[in-house]
Amino acid sequence: MKMNDAIKYIHEHATDVLEPDGQSKNSSTPKGYICPICNSGSGPKGTGITTKDGGKHFTCWAGCFKNSDIIDILAKRDGYDHESNITKLRHACKAFNIELDDVRSVQTKHAPLDWDCNPIYEAVQTEPEAPEQPQTDGQKAPSLKADNTRKAGAVNYSEKIKEWHSHLNECDYLTKRGIDPALQDFLQIGYAENYKNGRAAIIIPTSQNTYKARFLDNKTPKCDIAKGAGNNLFNAQALEQNERPVFIVEGEIDAISFMELGINNVVGLGSTSNTGKLIEALKKISPDNRPALILALDNDEAGTTATLELEKQLQSENIKYFLPKSSEIYGTHKDANECLVSEREAFRGRVEPLNKTPGELYNETSTKTALASFLEDYEGGNNSAAIKTGFPNLDDQLDGGLYAGLYVIGAISSLGKTTFTLQMADNIAKAGHDVIIFSLEMAKKELIAKSISRLTFKNMRPGEETNKIACSTRDLLSTNGKKLASKERKNKVREAVQEYGEYAGNIFIIEGLGDVNIDRIKNTIAQHVIYRKKTPVVIIDYLQIIAPYEPKATDKQNTDKAVLELKRISRDYNTPVFAISSFNRDNYKETVNMASFKESGAIEYSSDVLLGLQLKGLEELIESTGSSKGGAKILNEEINKLKSKLPREIELKVLKNRNGNVNGKVYFDYYPMYNCFEEM
Repeated sequence: MKMNDAIKYIHEHATDVLEPDGQSKNSSTPKGYICPICNSGSGPKGTGITTKDGGKHFTCWAGCFKNSDIIDILAKRDGYDHESNITKLRHACKAFNIELDDVRSVQTKHAPLDWDCNPIYEAVQTEPEAPEQPQTDGQKAPSLKADNTRKAGAVNYSEKIKEWHSHLNECDYLTKRGIDPALQDFLQIGYAENYKNGRAAIIIPTSQNTYKARFLDNKTPKCDIAKGAGNNLFNAQALEQNERPVFIVEGEIDAISFMELGINNVVGLGSTSNTGKLIEALKKISPDNRPALILALDNDEAGTTATLELEKQLQSENIKYFLPKSSEIYGTHKDANECLVSEREAFRGRVEPLNKTPGELYNETSTKTALASFLEDYEGGNNSAAIKTGFPNLDDQLDGGLYAGLYVIGAISSLGKTTFTLQMADNIAKAGHDVIIFSLEMAKKELIAKSISRLTFKNMRPGEETNKIACSTRDLLSTNGKKLASKERKNKVREAVQEYGEYAGNIFIIEGLGDVNIDRIKNTIAQHVIYRKKTPVVIIDYLQIIAPYEPKATDKQNTDKAVLELKRISRDYNTPVFAISSFNRDNYKETVNMASFKESGAIEYSSDVLLGLQLKGLEELIESTGSSKGGAKILNEEINKLKSKLPREIELKVLKNRNGNVNGKVYFDYYPMYNCFEEM
């Protein structure tokens, strides 16, 4: 649903997620609603929140908010009141079961809340009650002990919990999900056949004071929170030991799935929005006594986004953690419980090696532990093969093609940096590899037109006249170009579109409007790996307009940061990252060299391969005019002559190649009107 339509729908249906207040329940005419933040109005006579405009805006008479819409109210209730408007909207959309269309012009801090609402959790306050804690598997047993502080007005649910627990044997929901009934009994999990409105739920205590009720049907209910509710971390007591690292997972059932394997040092966030509560809990523990963390959030988009956010928070607080990729723990599965059900022993085999002391984990980072896998990859042929660029001479200069690493290509304007890289991307996609292009300047439609234009040119048959058959980008994008096109040209375009369509499914173009920063690039790649099950080649067009990580930093600082992060991406995903760079204007009349690259410090030192495009013959021209009278003027005239040649003759120089040949040259004929490079 489009953003404006979503906002309109939510305003029109705001009362769907609110309960009538005490006056309304005793009257045929609605008076008001219970405040979802303070529960004002839940009494038989009390009035909680009211509206004067049919539900577009509400006021809480207890002072929680005044003249606020339901989007802001839900955000305030769930701790999102300080986030951006789009984050608040996405959060509200989950409550109304709305799928919001992508909003490219806004960068959000968080993915939407992890509210599948199918089934939904409901958090409720209970009275403290400390159960006996048996020992399991030789480790300290998980504890539900927690802060005994209760919110004012919290309801005493102790007897209810005991009653629900006594009915546990009537429900096999968790048993079918691989959880031993004995563990369920130990954790005091309960079952309520008629928990609310005739709906069954399992009850999972999250501390002495709180529990989660998980509905077992497939309905999409309102997202209510009961009076005095709290959303606690599950098994937070595990943070109070530092003998072993603590696994951080998303849901309570994910944490219980780790316990099923005998690993009790695990904490369930309860929601990806609860990372702040984890940080607060850790800050209460002295740095010397904090355990190391192993981040094992869900292997999906929301989990990836939450992991990135949690990493930032941990780094800012100097809290130690390990970050294996979610796929290394869960394989192709979404989360711990899905993995437990599908491949218990394989799951155990991936998790148990991580369940070691921080010192043991650190020692395993020594080079010796990697030797066996190194030899296995070498002898088994498991190392990555080169990805062909589609330009044979260039592949020869690059030792066979592209390998994992950071590639940077630069040139002055009008030499076809984007066109060359796009053609290379099309060649890679045609060979069956996925490519993500972050186009931070050009629109997706323009890049598609460039590719179609090239194909109309390359697919010309003998005897066909170029200017009558082949199409330029403008021919394809302008109305006039279509009107003047001959039948033959239109057929050529259809043929090109059909050919492009055979591999366009491997190309993913992400448009930028000043909002594509390094975090979004990382997140997009992570999502791609989750959904496509393969790692893409990454192209950035272009480096200097990646959104700054720090607006107050200098251009050089922001570029350096971007280069270092792109290098890290190439390493973490074992894939080529190909970035286009602008040149310093001082180098427009000089031969390409490392100093040509704008803000060149990090580019020169961090890139694995550095490529430069220049006019063929430029070096000889500069040498011949450098000492002559009026040399600068002559040089300008001669450069313009070289630019005006058709085809334009281009030289690609390998300025740096960390693991291969350097100073190599490849020559191309460049047809700018038809977006085509051909090796000489």
